[in-house]
Amino acid sequence: MRSSSKFRRFMRLAALVSLAALLLFQALYAALGGGLLDALCITSLTCLYHFAVRLLIGEGLIPRVDFSRADGERGWFQVRDRERALYRRIGVQRWKGSLPTYDPAEFDLQAQGMDGLVRSTCRAELTHELNIAASFVPLLFAHWFGALLVFAITSLLAALFDLAFVAIQRYNRPRLLRLMQMQKRRK
Repeated sequence: MRSSSKFRRFMRLAALVSLAALLLFQALYAALGGGLLDALCITSLTCLYHFAVRLLIGEGLIPRVDFSRADGERGWFQVRDRERALYRRIGVQRWKGSLPTYDPAEFDLQAQGMDGLVRSTCRAELTHELNIAASFVPLLFAHWFGALLVFAITSLLAALFDLAFVAIQRYNRPRLLRLMQMQKRRK
């Protein structure tokens, strides 16, 4: 069984609380009606979606993807020089430590080894990129709920949150690859 970090527990609890809030507000809305309860239903539904989809992607979809060939040096996972300059400019090194880690065991050098750590950055990057895409799906339903602004704000905030994690993975990967090359030269 995988270890459970504080952030993982928070995500699961937040999804459950969002579901409970949705059910409560739906029941109250059905009994009492009213604009405020309607807005609370939409807000709790949107929160539930954002937490649940991240759990489904991170724990359901991504573990099924084979990352054995992801070396971080080619294709999608290759970090370009312009990106490195951007990450320095936005100060990723200063704030990356303040964001939570969903599964600290994935980034444990002793347990993963350097190759495994590089693959973990690829895995985490793809997880957050899929989360970014999924963040905007609720906009497709805004027409029926009539709350475009709520959907747009929550979608944008959720996407920006995940974008920060993509930046961290792409900032760290070239550094890990350089360390890996130094280790190989020493051997």
